[in-house]
Amino acid sequence: MPMMMAVFKTTYILVFFALLKLSFGQHVSYTTMGYGNNQYGVKTAYFWTYPEKDHAKNHLMKITMDGRSCNAVHVNVVARHGARYTGLAEMRSFSILHEKLKHNFTNRKYDFINTWINSYPEAKAEQLSVLGKREMTYLGKYFGTELFDLLNGTVSADDNPVSVHFAATRKTRTQEGAKLFYSGLTDAIIGQNLTNVKPEIRDNILRFYDNCKRYEQETADLSEQTKFENGPVFQKVIVDITKRLGANVSLTVGDVKILYMLCATELAIMSNADWCSLLTDADREVLEYDNDIKEYITRLYGHAVTGQMSCPLGRDIFTAMDNAIASNDQGSSYRKGIFQVGHADTVIDLAAGLGLFNDTDSLRADNYDTMKNRKYRASIQDTFSTHFAFILYNCGGTGADNYALKLFFNGKALSVPKCSSDVCWYKDVRLGYKQFIDSCDWNSVCAVDHSQSIVG
Repeated sequence: MPMMMAVFKTTYILVFFALLKLSFGQHVSYTTMGYGNNQYGVKTAYFWTYPEKDHAKNHLMKITMDGRSCNAVHVNVVARHGARYTGLAEMRSFSILHEKLKHNFTNRKYDFINTWINSYPEAKAEQLSVLGKREMTYLGKYFGTELFDLLNGTVSADDNPVSVHFAATRKTRTQEGAKLFYSGLTDAIIGQNLTNVKPEIRDNILRFYDNCKRYEQETADLSEQTKFENGPVFQKVIVDITKRLGANVSLTVGDVKILYMLCATELAIMSNADWCSLLTDADREVLEYDNDIKEYITRLYGHAVTGQMSCPLGRDIFTAMDNAIASNDQGSSYRKGIFQVGHADTVIDLAAGLGLFNDTDSLRADNYDTMKNRKYRASIQDTFSTHFAFILYNCGGTGADNYALKLFFNGKALSVPKCSSDVCWYKDVRLGYKQFIDSCDWNSVCAVDHSQSIVG
């Protein structure tokens, strides 16, 4: 009994002092207040939605298909880069918002605003953060462990990787992400964090949206998002934040959106949730929906072109799997793993091309309440380091008829629309996406007068 009382007293004192620290303006952190939920749209860190876990060796190596045992022979991963610093314009907008609010509110609970300093170095704009680097290394280790037997022998400390290929875009954050992915992969396979890989720059495949005139033209209209921001749901958030602060200045839609971004950025890079304390869960849900309307218009199903223009990447993935089948059947060498790091558009536009995460209704200004259980949330599907993994399995015998496919998204098997199952015969999936793959004509898709549909 005395021991139990001592433990109780110790716990009570620790909790008391923790609360005391918070009440005297100490930083409220992600760990103390639990603000790491998945309501931060495209600025959501991967680990906030998909917590780190131990990897199981060869967990993904074998499946059963129609009673047949199948072994992994190829993996093709397409990922968004890890968590990063914001762009230069956003960094500067943080300071503008800060100057507007400083000494212009009455609620002393938020006195941190008066002493806050924008400590984001402009030289790091759009570069990977410490958290983003950890995300990418984690993913490499995940695939290296769970597909160990497939990838064992593809890397060595003495030479460049063989039978695995890495690609990125011209952006430094994707190239660094690919190298960190490789570092995690080699750690899992040979126990060393190697960096002797130079990713191929493949903007034509991973930045297919660049210079697509039809895409630029059709997705320029964001009036639906503006309508939501000027409507009662979003305007209530502005009023509530103003009252919460006791603000002596008028907050705008832009101010609140910058606050939302500042909250997520501080949380991810500084592990500091002070700015997040200005937003309730309900506020963040509204701001998340506002973000998702834009995502729907520019990356998903608001316009057919978003999915159609991703066909070069879709064709590239299926061509690699076709080659893996032919080479494996012949007993010749081939790329057992292809790992490509791109951007949010890379992954989510591909999802649209494959017909994934498609709600029965569109995201609009007038249906916020009815879309709360929507299939697509950027905070879930478009986090930093979000990724697809296409894993090809041989089930004995040669020819495409003897190969199965599983499609994983952020570690979870998806039901493939073209076969309505989370494990499918490869030939059936390929046939289902035949037009998307074999009829891909990017120049035609991106022509302003184009009307033909090739979405998978």
